[in-house]
Amino acid sequence: MPMKIVMNKKALLAVFIGWLFFTVLIYYLADYFIEALVWLGLSLSLFVILIIQVLKLIRERKTLTGLRIAKVIVFSVMFYCTFCSWITHKWIDRLNFAVLYNKRMAIIEQVKSGRLKPNASWNSSLCQLPFQWPVVSHSGNDIVIGRNKNTQALSVSFYTYRNFFDAPSTSLTYTEDTAVVASIENKIRQYPDRNQRIREGWYRVTEE
Repeated sequence: MPMKIVMNKKALLAVFIGWLFFTVLIYYLADYFIEALVWLGLSLSLFVILIIQVLKLIRERKTLTGLRIAKVIVFSVMFYCTFCSWITHKWIDRLNFAVLYNKRMAIIEQVKSGRLKPNASWNSSLCQLPFQWPVVSHSGNDIVIGRNKNTQALSVSFYTYRNFFDAPSTSLTYTEDTAVVASIENKIRQYPDRNQRIREGWYRVTEE
């Protein structure tokens, strides 16, 4: 006789926390193609589980428990946030920005003072930071330093999702360059789900 698996409140909480951790881990560590496969598989799995929970809720409507309602709500939230991954990624980046804001501003001050400059032989704008932790820029703590050729206004980009080939990359970009601001503002108007102004001088930008 097969063993029946019962999910109590603690197990439901553990599943939700595990999902949160896994979502952040995949976003920061997996490449675009792996993330796409995980997104498809996890979305389908959560959808099936959600349908099962909804059917059980309907079947048990006369003796409905708080735990059953909680399961439907939790799996609904996980499915929605997984399927609409761009929304989840936006809030992960917002949290990342808040937690590492002071560290990134310290790096920008070092760029302004000339202590940090582009140092990668294969890219004239790339600066490999002299530390691995904390991770302020995805895939190796490389930042992109740019200056306006006419005004020398500074722009610094920190990757939150970095890809190669043709997949889009996302960065938290600090800029004092009005030309860069105009370009980003145009992206925000065209693709507001993938590009946002965070605060004065700071933007979340997705490069197509």
